[in-house]
Amino acid sequence: NFRSILFCMKRLILLFSVFLVSACTTEPAMNPDPNHTHADFAMWVSGTPVDFTQEKYMSAAPYENPDGTWTYPTEDPKRKYLHLHDENGTVIHRHKPGLMLVEFFDSLGITLAKDCVTLDTKEKLCNTDAARWRVFVNGEEWPFQPTYVFNDVDAILLTYGGTDEQIASQLD
Repeated sequence: NFRSILFCMKRLILLFSVFLVSACTTEPAMNPDPNHTHADFAMWVSGTPVDFTQEKYMSAAPYENPDGTWTYPTEDPKRKYLHLHDENGTVIHRHKPGLMLVEFFDSLGITLAKDCVTLDTKEKLCNTDAARWRVFVNGEEWPFQPTYVFNDVDAILLTYGGTDEQIASQLD
């Protein structure tokens, strides 16, 4: 009969609408492996970004074997658990909990110390009255701590000698 067909049609439309709304409001995916975390990062020196997309900073991406174990194809043991890959110079990959920012930069040939950073070019940049290192984590300024252990999806900015206006732009 027409009324029962109309009733069923209304129910189907309602169910479809609920399904559509629930499908469009998704939560960010949770990381299934707490040992594999990522952080966005950038380093700026005197208003110029350091280009970490260069091949010298890249590692081959690790891959999972059929038995569930992982292969880390990098030749440098420092880059086994902390590295960049796929020509993406803005995402740190960490495959072991507790590793510090200083260890990541060390794997790239960059030395972080209390008040100085020595780039892989051997240029040493230390805090002075004219310029200093500033660090921002998720938009908040932090003390310069080379021993910082990042959390999954942190956004980290290390900047040296930039003006407040430049830093505001770097944080965007």
